[in-house]
Amino acid sequence: MRLGFGPPGKRASYLIAPLVLVSALALPLALPVAGPAFAQAAKPAQPATQAAKPAADPETLIRSLYRHYLETTPDSYVAFDYTNPSIAKEYFDPALVKLLVADGKRDQSRLDFDPFVDAQEFEIKSVDYETKPSGGKEAMVSARFTNFDQNTLVIYKLVRTPAGWRIADVLWAGGGNSLKKLLAATGS
Repeated sequence: MRLGFGPPGKRASYLIAPLVLVSALALPLALPVAGPAFAQAAKPAQPATQAAKPAADPETLIRSLYRHYLETTPDSYVAFDYTNPSIAKEYFDPALVKLLVADGKRDQSRLDFDPFVDAQEFEIKSVDYETKPSGGKEAMVSARFTNFDQNTLVIYKLVRTPAGWRIADVLWAGGGNSLKKLLAATGS
């Protein structure tokens, strides 16, 4: 009596091939077909890869952030997780990395909007940059853009670290509100 399919010497391959085919067909069914987890798995977040090399100057780092917003359509947007330590280290100085990672671990995040567009959603066509050096180790870069119909100004305080230029703080609404202050606030 023969068990399996095919000639006696080829049974194993005839049994394995259908199992591989069934496994391959079942795999896509187990993956989500929509949502942030699928999008992040399918397409890596651009800013994390673009800023991996130390920026030659402060504006280059900020331009790499906004390139993601300018090259992304609303239906293909992939947010990057700047509360992930390895991604945060590519953009932020160590003090801000620590605050962002801690905020990501909170039950209720203090940062409930995108700090780079000062909003929860975006539709940006272009960004104007202005860089003001402040010595050899610090700089301010302003990013001006229209998000939907609202003129927006985001100001970045940058510092030169051994790893290159990194964001030390992000300021909104003319400098009155700060990412560092928001994340370092005492309380819940």
